[in-house]
Formats: sequence, C-alpha cells, structure tokens
Amino acid sequence: VSTQSTGSQPNDTDAFIVGFLIHLTIIKLVVNARTTIHNYAISSAFKILISWILIAFKFFIAFLICGVLIPILVGILFELIFLSPLRSPSSDLSTINPYSSCVTGLLICRLWVQLVLWRAIDNPMREIIERFTQNGFTDFELLPLLTQVVIPITLKLIALFIIPFVIAYPVSYIVPSSNEELFKEICIHYAHSMFVGVLILLHIVKASKMFIKQLHDTVRDHR
Repeated sequence: VSTQSTGSQPNDTDAFIVGFLIHLTIIKLVVNARTTIHNYAISSAFKILISWILIAFKFFIAFLICGVLIPILVGILFELIFLSPLRSPSSDLSTINPYSSCVTGLLICRLWVQLVLWRAIDNPMREIIERFTQNGFTDFELLPLLTQVVIPITLKLIALFIIPFVIAYPVSYIVPSSNEELFKEICIHYAHSMFVGVLILLHIVKASKMFIKQLHDTVRDHR
C-alpha cells in the first residue's frame, strides 16, 4: 500500500505504519458498531420496559376505579334501594359490608356490560366497551375509557347516592310529625327507594308520551 501510494521502493516502516493505521481504523469501526448496537439494544429494552410500566399503571388505575370504586357504589346503592327497605327503619345503615357490596356490584356491573355487548341495552358506551375488550393489553386506551365510560357512570352513581339524602333531610325537618325522630329515620331509610321509584315513574311517563305521539303521527300519516 505504501509503495503504491508514494511511488517509492518498499519500506518496512511505511508498510508497518500504514498497516497499523488500517487495522486501527477497522478495530475502531467494529468497536463503534458494537457500541451502537449495544446502546440500541439497551435503549430498545428500556423503551419496552417503560411502555409496560405505563400499561401496568393504566390497568391499575382502571382496576381501581372499575373494579373497586364503581362496584362498591353499585353494591351500596343496590343495598339501599332494594334490601334496606325490607329491614325496619331503626336498623343501622352503617352495617353495610363494603366487601359484600363490592362483590354484588361486580356481579351487577358484569351483567350490565354483557347486556350492553349483546345489544340488549341500547347504550352509547357500547363502542368504547367493545374497543376496550378487543384491543387487549398493548393497545389499551385509558383516557377514552375514563372520559366516556367511567367518569359519567361514577358521576351518576354519586348523584344517585347523594341526592336522596339531600332531599330526605329537609323533608324530615319541614314536614310536621308527632314523632320527629321516627319520621326522620323513615325518610332517610326509604329515601333511595322512593327516589328511584320517582325516576322510574318519570321515565314511564316520558316513554308513554313518546309512544302516544308516535301513535298519533302514525294514524295521521295513514289518513
């Protein structure tokens, strides 16, 4: 190489220097390539680890809300609406067991989700629930699930839990009664059942009005 580059006679010193530089360049290129590959592997593994940590965190938040908070609220409301009226008004509502309420709520939520997926219940949340069940772990989207399913349901459950108490307390003090303490206990005891009964009655009235209006429009169109 030295002879061809300089046009002179072969020289061992020049050949050694040029050969040493070539070998050094090759070694440096190999080391740099190995370091780059190693760093890329570490970076890729770190990115994979971070992504799985984020997925686990999202599932933990979703489980905490969907698997604990909402089922407990649903179970307590089921207890207050259907089971508590069967007891005497003097029974203490603080005896509600959160564990049994959570199990009951999980069963009710599971049944509701299946009915929505089977299209037995017409609900705008079906698309989000179907996407959540189909995407699996890697493509799990927490924000749409929270904003379009979890938060609306949680707000409705909290409102259904608080509003009957807010109405029952003023009524128990405003309405005169010979036994104020017993009347107060009765108002609070049956507040959720009566509130849900009123909501169901209003829904029936609204559905009846819509049915009568549609029937009237149908008869008018036939004429």
